[in-house]
Amino acid sequence: MQSFLQYRRIGEYVRNKDAVDEAKKPNAIDVIKLRPWTSRSDPSLYPHSGSNLEGATFSSVNPTFQASTHPAYGQSQEFILPGSEPTALRFSSAPSDRGSGQDPIEVHHDGSDDPTNPHNWSLPTRCKNLAIVALLVFVQGWAGGADSLGNKTASEELHVSRVSEDLVTALYLVGVGLGALFSGPLSESFGRNPTYLGSVLCSMLFIMGSALVRNFATQIVCRFFVGLFASATLTINGSSMSDQFEPLERSLVWPWLALANIAAPMLAPVAGGWIVENLGWRYTEWITLAISGFAFLIAFFFLPETFSPLLVSWKARHMRNLAGSDKEYTCELEERSGSMASCMWDACSRPVVFFTREPVIIVLGLYLIVLYAIVFSFLQGFDYLFTMTYDFSTRLTGSAFAAIAAGAVFSTLLSPIFALVDRKSLHRRKVAMGSSASLQAETRLWPSLIAAPTLPISLFWLGWTNYPSISPWSSLGACFLFGYALMSIYVSSYQYIIDSYAAHAASALASITMARYVIAAGLVMAARPMYSNIGTHWTLTWMG
Repeated sequence: MQSFLQYRRIGEYVRNKDAVDEAKKPNAIDVIKLRPWTSRSDPSLYPHSGSNLEGATFSSVNPTFQASTHPAYGQSQEFILPGSEPTALRFSSAPSDRGSGQDPIEVHHDGSDDPTNPHNWSLPTRCKNLAIVALLVFVQGWAGGADSLGNKTASEELHVSRVSEDLVTALYLVGVGLGALFSGPLSESFGRNPTYLGSVLCSMLFIMGSALVRNFATQIVCRFFVGLFASATLTINGSSMSDQFEPLERSLVWPWLALANIAAPMLAPVAGGWIVENLGWRYTEWITLAISGFAFLIAFFFLPETFSPLLVSWKARHMRNLAGSDKEYTCELEERSGSMASCMWDACSRPVVFFTREPVIIVLGLYLIVLYAIVFSFLQGFDYLFTMTYDFSTRLTGSAFAAIAAGAVFSTLLSPIFALVDRKSLHRRKVAMGSSASLQAETRLWPSLIAAPTLPISLFWLGWTNYPSISPWSSLGACFLFGYALMSIYVSSYQYIIDSYAAHAASALASITMARYVIAAGLVMAARPMYSNIGTHWTLTWMG
């Protein structure tokens, strides 16, 4: 809905700007009154002195002149000289290359009021858009963890082991990882809005299927496709933020969007434990479907397109319609060569190239893989850490995940401090290098440098204080510290990648998303046997 309205608003902008440009152009001169002919070399004969009439030609038979290179006009002009009758009269009041055989004019942003540049939108509009994207991210992340505490009751109802039932979570993660290969490139080809809306709608269909299943095979197939379609929202949300905010603004807004990524799979088990214990495991899917439908409607009616190259292509289309030519105006998105299949192949292979050839992506990707593997292993491990050790009920075990979410919120609340660090760093660079200097991407890594040591500390703390004789508040404190480390490293790494890869940030993020979810899926399947066979202490020691 918003995309349709956007398209119309861009058309109005183009028409209004064309009208203003027409009003500002010099009027065409039909007749130039010259004094009686004396000498062709006398400059006083010409009302436009200098080089304006350079290249003008005269005829003694028909005393007119043709200013073929007049700088104010794009077509040749013919003016009447005194004492003669015109044989023809040609003039143009607008510069034009139409029909001249010249290359098409490439369309770009052209001012602070240009609606095709999302950076020009008002701050409330951009914050509203970010809040809607965060809502979409939250509900898609929620779908990954809401049913995790229903493992026992679902396995009993579907007559499979609890380890087999873990495939529900594992295949969801595999779906997210594989879908990430296509999500970034699709959003860079067709825009963010269609990618969000199409993927959320399809995921809702399979969430409903997950709630209605009657056998285990159907359940894991549905969960795989839930993850596959959820991947779009979980992959390109950082690019939507980058579309609308400048680097310094991102220092403040990105942590809140990242919080939706991190908090959703941690808060979902909090609610999931109560839902499973009181309503049954299927209601975790129905409630997920309900909040997904609400988010879809909000996005459909209020989320605009933010991918600038697509908005510029709409602008170019309106300009062609106004000019009556299909070849005069073009843009970067329309100039991509090759068929749609070849373009999609190139775009989908780009994340693989990033993860195999870019050292930065490889290093940060491996770091985030470890983080996400631990996070999703907790969906099984908390049964051993809290249910078995402290005899927590399903509801209380789910509530323990709130400690990780609280740590993530604490990290987010520190973001203004690091935003100030970014601002001072940019100021120093501008003093040293000039006003055109930009923020150095490496500045974004400060939060992860500070938080990195707390990651192994939290895991060792959680593992070796997990005894019935030690208060569960100690384990919850370790979870809080883990949430702080998780959030800080995640935010810092993603901001660094977004700043470093700019136009291809979606594909760069897709490469990391693909790897971390697919590998995390493997650890989800290994988590329960590890906790069962080597115990909580050594499992968390190995992870640390």
